[in-house]
Amino acid sequence: TLLSTTSTYTVTNSPLKKTNAGEYKVNVTPTANYKWSDGTTTAKEVTCTINQKELDQSKFTTGSTSKTYNGNTNSSITLTANATSGLISGDTVNVTYTSAAYNNANVASANSISVTGITLSNSNYKVKNTSQSYSGTITRANVAFPTCTAKTYNKSEQTLFDAHTSGSYTNSVLKATNAGTYTVALTPSANHKWTDNSGT
Repeated sequence: TLLSTTSTYTVTNSPLKKTNAGEYKVNVTPTANYKWSDGTTTAKEVTCTINQKELDQSKFTTGSTSKTYNGNTNSSITLTANATSGLISGDTVNVTYTSAAYNNANVASANSISVTGITLSNSNYKVKNTSQSYSGTITRANVAFPTCTAKTYNKSEQTLFDAHTSGSYTNSVLKATNAGTYTVALTPSANHKWTDNSGT
């Protein structure tokens, strides 16, 4: 109830009751024994307001805050309003945002996701702040363990394993002349791991 008739004035269609946030106008007229402070007795339009309820975006439920390394900072985090953030039971609010990005593209340094342009679909609510930082991580991407291509002895030195250039792992260059079995050291980068989940 926003406004009701009293002994001093009459509210048109009293009482004025509304549910949703917004501004509502109603005509109010003084009763026979009263007048307005400006000396008039005619009906005046009064504006009543239901304010939007504020939701705390820092308490939204977040979807997955981890992704596999792919060289960029893009995040597809999902945000969901809940009772803890201030949502009233039975109401539905869809949360969208303009952008979401990790603070760093690398596994070792990524620890947060910055979300900006947060908006709510339900006009009865507003968000406390349109930007928020959430915890987030980036995990190592898989890289297949490479193999050497067999060579046939030709009396010349041959490259059995050349330097890898994609950045997913590092290795020493392996060259040999004589027939035989040779080994080379391989190490995945800080953003990668072997498909057997080992990091060395």
